[in-house]
Amino acid sequence: MSEQYTASAIISFCADWEKQAEHFYKTLAERFPVHAAKFGVMAGECAKHKTLVQRTYQETVSDILETGYAFNDFNPSDYLVDLAVPEGMQLAQAIAQAITLEEKAIAFYQEVARRSQSLLATIPRAFTKVAAKRTERLAQLRSL
Repeated sequence: MSEQYTASAIISFCADWEKQAEHFYKTLAERFPVHAAKFGVMAGECAKHKTLVQRTYQETVSDILETGYAFNDFNPSDYLVDLAVPEGMQLAQAIAQAITLEEKAIAFYQEVARRSQSLLATIPRAFTKVAAKRTERLAQLRSL
């Protein structure tokens, strides 16, 4: 179901999503020591993505409020992925789940960047930057 989401709601969604993704990668780092360093870096990147998006929004919030911008006919939950890491999950399953997460995240950030083009350039630039970082991560995951 598509609804109307304010820029603030999208930013809150991003922050929560990145926090969940950070936890997911930390769990993978603990569960799969062979790739602990790489998953740990990915967890740290999620925290950075959250900070980037939130900071960009906070720096331009008054300008957004003046425009009354909203994301119409859009449902961010369409991009969510189950991030549960059940006991006994094999590395191949975890990597497949991480790849799905990154594919959805890239699509989400690209769509939000496209939809926010009419805002100040800093907003879509932040979303585009996160999409690019996640595209790099997707390539890393596919090489594992």
